[in-house]
Amino acid sequence: MDIKPEEVSSLLKLANTLVYEKKQQHLNSRQQELLKGVLTGLKYKDIQADKKNELHYYPVTYLGGYVAYELWKLLTEIFQEIGVISSRENVCAKNGECWFHNRP
Repeated sequence: MDIKPEEVSSLLKLANTLVYEKKQQHLNSRQQELLKGVLTGLKYKDIQADKKNELHYYPVTYLGGYVAYELWKLLTEIFQEIGVISSRENVCAKNGECWFHNRP
């Protein structure tokens, strides 16, 4: 994934705006850091290893099992609602890339 730093910032703003418009809440700082890391091509373990962000203090299992799960679930609901993805797809990360996945 070749996303430039200025594009990451724009995508984070867009995601936060969509979440606020649809759910009347903002992405929390952990969700923003995780999304930023994934958009730049990092895996959860690499995001967690970066001592410059607050996710450094959490185990990778927490990032994947809670922070990422809640983030992808939230983005899936919103993207389905606005018609970006079908009801059979969900947003997820795999190998440091954010993508849409068809559910069986």
